[in-house]
This record gives sequence, C-alpha cells and structure tokens, in this order.
Amino acid sequence: MPTQRLRLTVRGRVQGVGFRPFVWRTAQAQGLSGFVHNTGEGVTIELQGSSSQLAAFRHQLQHDLPPLAQIDSLQQSLLDPLPEAGPFEIRDSSGGITHARLPADSATCPACLNELFTRGDRRYRYPFINCTDCGPRYTVTHRLPYDRANTSMLPFLLCPECRSEYQSPHSRRFHAEPTACPNCGPQLQLTDRFGEPLKGDPVHGAWQILQMGRSIAMKGLGGFHLVCDATSAEAVARLRQLKHRPGKPLAVMALNIDSVRAFCEVSPAEAAWLLRPERPIVLLQKKAGADQLLPDIAPGIGCIGVMLPYTPLQWLLFYQALGRPEGHDWRRQPCERIWVMTSANLSGEPIVTSNQEARERLNQVADVFLLHNRSIVTRCDDSVLALQAGQPLFYRRARGFVPDPLPLAADGPDVLALGAYLKNTVSVLRGTQAFVSQHVGDLDHPLSCEALEQTAQHLLDLTGVVPQAIACDLQPDSFSSQLAQQWSQRLGIPLLPVQHYRYRSP
Repeated sequence: MPTQRLRLTVRGRVQGVGFRPFVWRTAQAQGLSGFVHNTGEGVTIELQGSSSQLAAFRHQLQHDLPPLAQIDSLQQSLLDPLPEAGPFEIRDSSGGITHARLPADSATCPACLNELFTRGDRRYRYPFINCTDCGPRYTVTHRLPYDRANTSMLPFLLCPECRSEYQSPHSRRFHAEPTACPNCGPQLQLTDRFGEPLKGDPVHGAWQILQMGRSIAMKGLGGFHLVCDATSAEAVARLRQLKHRPGKPLAVMALNIDSVRAFCEVSPAEAAWLLRPERPIVLLQKKAGADQLLPDIAPGIGCIGVMLPYTPLQWLLFYQALGRPEGHDWRRQPCERIWVMTSANLSGEPIVTSNQEARERLNQVADVFLLHNRSIVTRCDDSVLALQAGQPLFYRRARGFVPDPLPLAADGPDVLALGAYLKNTVSVLRGTQAFVSQHVGDLDHPLSCEALEQTAQHLLDLTGVVPQAIACDLQPDSFSSQLAQQWSQRLGIPLLPVQHYRYRSP
C-alpha cells in the first residue's frame, strides 16, 4: 500500500489526561511513525503509514480514549510522506495558548486506590497518590501549557523511581504532573492552633481528635474543609457555634453508596452522579430517622447534601477510623462513620486556601490543623447539584467541573464578564465556548472582592483571552462593576453593563 502522512490537530480535554501516551501506544501498536506533542491549540499528531494503519489509528482515537479525555474537534490535513521516518515519539510542548484546555480536578481512580491500600506498595497510605487518570489539575496549575514547571509541584523534585514512571509512555504516570511518592513529594503535618507540630502519624492524630467530638481543619484540593463527627450532636453544635453558622445546612461525606442509604434515598441516577469523577455534593431526600442519625445537619429541610471521598487523604481518614483493615473489600461495605465536610471559612468569607491563612482565620474554629506543603493555586469549593427529571440542576458549579467550558450556540467576540454582587462567578467567552469560573461568593467582604479579581485574571491567563469587551452588573456601586470599569479603562475596551433580575419578597 502507498505510504501516507497525516497531521491531526485535536482540541478538547487532551492535556493532562494521559492523551499523549495513549496516542504513542496506539501508534506503536499500529506500526506508525511520527510524533505527538502539546501545543496552544491542544495536541498535534503527525502520522505516517499505510491507509489501513491510519484508519485503525483513527478508529481507536474515536472509541478508546483515556477516561478523562474528551475530543471537541479534530482537523486533518494531508502531508507529503517523509523518505525516512523514525519510530513514533512524544515531543516537548510548544506554542502559546489559543485553544488548549486545562482539565478539572478528578477523584482518585480505582488503580490508585488499590495502591494506596496495598501494604508493601511504595505508595501505601501516601495521601498525594495520583496518575494521569485522576488527581488535582485546575487547583494546582498557574498557567498553560500543563507542565510540571507550571504547577505547584515545581518545588518537589522527582526521585529516580518516580522520574522513571514519569518518563515512560508505558506507565499510567507518564507526564502525570502532580505525581510523587513519600520520598520526593508533599508531606502531611498535624499542628495545634498555634502552628506547633503534634507528634505521631497525622491521620491517626486527626482521627483521635474527631473521636473526642472536636473538629479539624483539613487541607484539600481547592481549599480547607472543617470536619467533625456528623453523628455527634455535641460536635455539630460546637462547630456551628464556632463557625457562626447557626441554621444553614452542612454537607456530609460518607464512604460509599450503601453508607448513604442509611439516611437518604438514593436513586440509580443520583448514585451515578455521586460516583462520577467530579464527586459533587448531591442533594438527596432524607429517610425517616435521618435527623436522629445526623442531628442538626440539615434542620427544617427535607434533603441533605452528600458527597463521597475524592482525595486520598479523605479515603485515609475512613481507613484509619475502620482500624486500617486488610484487603479492599471494606471500601464497598456500609460504614457508620459520617463526617461533616463543610467549606472552611467564616460566614461571608471565601474558603481558606493557605496554611498561614488557615491558622489566622480558623484558629477559633478548628482544634487542630491537618496540613500539607503543596500549595493551592486556585480556590475552588465543592460543586453542589440536585437531579430534576434525571438532569443535574447546579446550585454551585465548581470543583470537578471548572474550568471545563460550556458550549455556545454561535461564535462571537472574546468577552470577560465579572458577574453580580451576590453568588458571584466570572465568565470568559472564547469563540463558541463559555468558561465559567468556580463560585466566588457574595461580594460583601474584602477577601471575596480580592478573590474575584484573582479568579478573573487566572481565567484569562488559562484561556489566553485578551477580552474585546467587559460585561458587568448595571448596578454601578457593586465591586464587580467598579472593577469592570477600571479594567475597561486600563485595556481601552468597551464596558457592557447588563441588568440582572432582582427578586424582592412582598
């Protein structure tokens, strides 16, 4: 058969999700030559081989993608064949940002969980285990292209074993930018309110505090959580008092679906959403007796916000509470341990992200601090949704879904929208896509206003957008409108005030 050479430009969620090693393995299996690399457009693939080899490659590209990968568009052009073509290779990233997409954070995958709880594995009980199929992405990344140097993993130099995995296309940790192990990666620390380290294993120490009816501030992916025993009326009441949250519902975390069924109705569709890699908080209908089992968690309403563990550290907390059982069956068995897992902030303030900030703002709320030394680049709360007629209704679209874009009906100019005064989010329009930021919150606190400005700049940096106009609330005295006016003048672009609907009770 005559030799052909193709160039494929692939756009979508194709960086940071194991796409390049998948392409490499597929091309190798088909006997193709060429290369693959990340670009500002997404991923470029050049292939040389027979028409049957190329057709087989295209079929696998469309039907056998890695779990987190998603192709939005694929452009193909025919090139002149090279007289001498070497083996297929993975090349370094190149180009600026045009259509590249950073993936959202994803829950720990089954393969990593198996390693996490296998005694003797070098990552046994390592709370930062991840691979190309799971782990932090958006919350640890400063800018694109998605390379380790552009993430908060830059200070952690890979040990020889991790570097071997990182450089091998055969490994599921090939260019998994947050990858590490106990020898070279981030570490946990348990401290008191004054920042003094507490002796012993940090997870075991945190569990002991929870057993005492106290609360911990636990550093997660996009911020801190405040954690206490959800089945203890005293622990919940104490947390509510210290957090200044007397009546609003609190989210809880259960080990698995069967554990949730002890206090909530769970339909098959709701179970599927709870188990998705995004791991949102799902609002579920209470069962009879739910308020007795989980006192004062969601007073006066018929549903509870529930989520399942999505970080290795959260899994380790359950593992410790169950006495570090042998094997893996415990992950599927009902568990009576239910944690309050609520955003770590005081009323009206954004979620806490840094260790120092946690000690300063939460030292009257948390009894101990379960910290780590991997920086959170982007503040990002848990997502919250409910299912209506089988479809998700988002109350808060954040971790797990941001920065995945929403499709627009038509192409248009690049626009930055800075949102309204209440329940603020930022949006960036780029072509036929809308990049909606994580929840920022009400702009009635200086820290929330600061978070808005940081979120807007970070979203522009990640999308590579230089806005042609800025949209804002028509109300001129809100912080978002004032910021829009300042940026409009500084950039010399039009300001588009937009009226939003205001509900006033009679």
